[in-house]
Amino acid sequence: MVLSRFLRLIIAVAVVASSLAATGPAANAAQYITFAFSGVVDDSQTSLVTEGTPFSGTFTYDLDAFDAIDDPILGAYSFPLPGSAPVGFAYTLGVRSFIASESVDLSILDYSEDHSEFDSFLEDSFNIGGSSPGLEGDLIDGSVDLIGPVSTFSTDRPPGTLELSAFAFGGFSGTILATFTELIRGRPVTRVGERIFTGSIESLTLVSIVSTPEPSGVVLLGTGGLATLGSLVRRYRVTGR
Repeated sequence: MVLSRFLRLIIAVAVVASSLAATGPAANAAQYITFAFSGVVDDSQTSLVTEGTPFSGTFTYDLDAFDAIDDPILGAYSFPLPGSAPVGFAYTLGVRSFIASESVDLSILDYSEDHSEFDSFLEDSFNIGGSSPGLEGDLIDGSVDLIGPVSTFSTDRPPGTLELSAFAFGGFSGTILATFTELIRGRPVTRVGERIFTGSIESLTLVSIVSTPEPSGVVLLGTGGLATLGSLVRRYRVTGR
């Protein structure tokens, strides 16, 4: 009789354990994809960034992200920072470095349904600058813009692959704080403000695709399973059934 009650407890423990295993990382995982890019600057509004300056960087987004726009040809995805997910955008420009600290936004235009002229991929990153208030030389943002022929994308979902050769244009742009002079009411005024630079992407490669557990689901299910197990153990100790 005692053995029978003990076996029932062991079976209950096994059921709870298998339930936790079934709801683990494999069942509740988000996929994050990372690409690396590089190229050179070909146009700039400031002497702080000269033509020919090399740039390189990486960006990461969630393949299962929520689309904020209910439109079959336009996908809009936003990832506030900082966050627990490995989403991000970072690049180096000559000797300067940038890491997005405010948000990373992704937009996908799939014009195949309305027979327009192109599809596009735009990855934007934003930063409040390296200091507050911003100082000359601070990098404020960066973006990767890929434009290709119609049907480059089959949907407006975040793409699982990006081949530079599939696009007619691959560009990179950013904003830097720099000193410049402008005419205001006919008088030259010198100040620190935003200046834009652009470049051509020469390399775009897939770095990794990583599956990461969604913490909330795993923790809640795990807590519930442990609570059930604890209840069974207490019942066995008190009643012997």
